[in-house]
Amino acid sequence: KIFFEDKIELSPIQFPRFWMPVSEVYRIFGSFETAVNGRVSNRITLTSDIKWQNVVSENIFCFIPGTDSRLADQLIIVEAFYDSTAHVADLSPGADEACSISTLLALARFLKANPPQRTVLLIASAGHAQSLAGMRELIWSLAANPKDLRRSEKSLKSMIKSTRAAVKGLQEGFYKQRAEDESEDETQFQPARDAITERIKTESDRSSRSLMQLRLNDANKPNQTLIDQLAHERQLLRRLVWRTSFADNVLPAEERVILDRLVPEAVEDQQAILADAEGQLMLFDSAKNFRGQVKAYDIVTCVSLHLSSHGDGFGAFNYGWLFPFRPRINRVSNYSLLDEALRRAAENTAKTSDNAHLFKDTLRPSRLSSWQNYFLDRPPLGGEISALAGYHGLSFVTTNDARAAWGTPYDTFEKIDTAFACDQSDLVSRIILHLTRNPGLRIADPPRDGFSTLKGHAKFLRHGELFADKPAPGTILLAYQGPARFYAMVDHMGMFYLKGVADSKHSFHKVILEGYKFDDQDTSVIWTIDKNKTGKAAYRVKMRRQSMETDLVMFASKGITLFNLLEPRTFRYLTKVNVIDGRREADPTHYFYSRLD
Repeated sequence: KIFFEDKIELSPIQFPRFWMPVSEVYRIFGSFETAVNGRVSNRITLTSDIKWQNVVSENIFCFIPGTDSRLADQLIIVEAFYDSTAHVADLSPGADEACSISTLLALARFLKANPPQRTVLLIASAGHAQSLAGMRELIWSLAANPKDLRRSEKSLKSMIKSTRAAVKGLQEGFYKQRAEDESEDETQFQPARDAITERIKTESDRSSRSLMQLRLNDANKPNQTLIDQLAHERQLLRRLVWRTSFADNVLPAEERVILDRLVPEAVEDQQAILADAEGQLMLFDSAKNFRGQVKAYDIVTCVSLHLSSHGDGFGAFNYGWLFPFRPRINRVSNYSLLDEALRRAAENTAKTSDNAHLFKDTLRPSRLSSWQNYFLDRPPLGGEISALAGYHGLSFVTTNDARAAWGTPYDTFEKIDTAFACDQSDLVSRIILHLTRNPGLRIADPPRDGFSTLKGHAKFLRHGELFADKPAPGTILLAYQGPARFYAMVDHMGMFYLKGVADSKHSFHKVILEGYKFDDQDTSVIWTIDKNKTGKAAYRVKMRRQSMETDLVMFASKGITLFNLLEPRTFRYLTKVNVIDGRREADPTHYFYSRLD
């Protein structure tokens, strides 16, 4: 796994990675080891066709009712991820990585045969490789402020209503009409007019940038015919923007032709916004439904499974490597009763099972061995997220296992230690059953809540305009918070959400945003964040509250990749840069550079 991760490049440089098994290399290139001068061909072409897209994944859940009337209103959540990491696209068997979800299924069968006294909620979460996206969404649905939820729902419904009106108005020609008398409602025409105006502005921006690029690239041999054509088209579009009426008897013939051409595109724009808004409302309703079912219970603890088959046992941990916490965060007292309950469960299990030795008492700090010593890798853990949200969250993790094949094509079933995996699964099920039957498990002192959400707007700055007012859909956002990486995509309303980052009271790391839009054909960068217009505080966000907002200004750009930028005296990588516009010998009007560290 470390060899694959070492080749991950987070900045959008034009340097694709390819992987194939040695047998495939022999088939394509022959005996390359004995080739003359080590060269199999003078020229080789490698083609990659991988693009970003939004995909909806599902968290699947199941309630197992408690049998004790005194404990049935208390809930123990047990979560495991069901998807695998893929360092090579479409080549991720995920056999050992499936130990957690297979244990969850075994637990379901075990609890059916041995009913729990407390209610148990089993959850199979998705998005594990996207920094535990499924678990973060799940906890967000429970931890979000009810006022924020109602405000978001109201905003989405309003957006759907206005967008439907715009689509109808465009299709029926309302954008050409105005109210004939005071009794007629002018607002029924306005959504269509606003939609067509936005499309005209976008088309004008496209013409302006094409014209500018043509003049710059062909300075010595200008294509004057094409330049004149684009300049005339831009002039017509700018006239249209300032029109107070789009009626046929007002517009000249040339402008009418352009307007009629743009209407179908405006309809597509509005339908894309409508699809996003309706899709988000559907997901919002799903999360609200889940929240309503879970909030009927008192959540006692949340257990996430992160199990493999090559360790020496498993332990419980409330920390992990997703969030870099401040040193002052101390949860010893918060987890003292839960630690005692786990040790008692292991002792009771030893009376009926030969596998009790697999449980490691890791939740309580030790001067001889810290919790980090049980890990050969540094995985993000689901228990981190529930603990961050103020629940007694923890992760059951296989100890002293590097999980070296996870996410690679080598994570196959033949390499699983099946006997260990079965023994571990049996012990996990028995310990969780004891937790459901422990009458003293109810804990009144939860960890501090530091679960935060960042909501953002990404707007594109069109050529010649002072303010960025056009949504920037399709922008891929990469957010860093220390070593953690979170991905999001801007929707057609210009919105994005990052759910489940740590607030500033838990982590001294800000949320650092990078955003790029890639060309559908050649995958080159076509727009990115404008550092100056956006402002440092907007793309390096300090999470002072549990709900923060930011605004990003995007500008049309081209990417440049620079290599070997070392400070010659110390051989350190540069961490600061001065960007100069070579034509003017001055600061560029717009620019962005990827984080250099």
